[in-house]
Amino acid sequence: MTIARVLLGASAYFFSGVAASGDVSTYLPVNINPSLERDIERLVVLGNIPNLTKPYSVAVVVRQLETIKNNYPKLYQRLNDGLQPYQSSAGLTHLRATLSDSDDSVAKPNAQGRTTEESIGVSVRGYWQPNGWVALSAGGELTNEQLQVSGSLISLGRSWAQLDIGYKELWLSPFNSSAQMLSAQAQTLPSISLGASAPIEFWLLGVSYAFSVAQMSRQPTLYRDVYSDNKGPLLASVVLQLH
Repeated sequence: MTIARVLLGASAYFFSGVAASGDVSTYLPVNINPSLERDIERLVVLGNIPNLTKPYSVAVVVRQLETIKNNYPKLYQRLNDGLQPYQSSAGLTHLRATLSDSDDSVAKPNAQGRTTEESIGVSVRGYWQPNGWVALSAGGELTNEQLQVSGSLISLGRSWAQLDIGYKELWLSPFNSSAQMLSAQAQTLPSISLGASAPIEFWLLGVSYAFSVAQMSRQPTLYRDVYSDNKGPLLASVVLQLH
């Protein structure tokens, strides 16, 4: 058997799996619903879901949910109930109003740049998926200090190659309370990303990948003894997971 035939056979196997891949998927929010997200992290461990990046796609979490139905019935039931709003063609998944008071201005942990000075806030999340190729997600938070549109994006493609454009939350770390590279501590950046919203099954391996480029805000930069903020730097990331 020649090398060409081996490569041809591997390609045919790969693309046959791609042809049968699933629809584009919406995402679960990051640091919005603590109780639901704790249960999802348990499912991630039990179901061997790739966890180097967040947000998790709804499709992967729902698919892996069935694997714990018999052995972890209580966890299954909580997750099944909590994920119901995400499993229709459209839905309002989150609505919350907050009221607080503080004399200090301290950054809230993993709160996308919000501080304790922001005493009044309203946050909302929802989505609409008209077909298997397109999904629109809308979200944000309005406070007495600022407006953020975290979670607002358009998703195009299929599960093996999904293009996301907008304000997609991006957490680069397997840890939950802190991140080694990028977390929810700062405001969500406008970005373009391409990746697999569900692992690609290739022979005995599952492959997940994600490429993203985000636009950072302009900051004073010292260059040749002169400070300039004419351009905002770009933040690029590449993630490849085998499991």
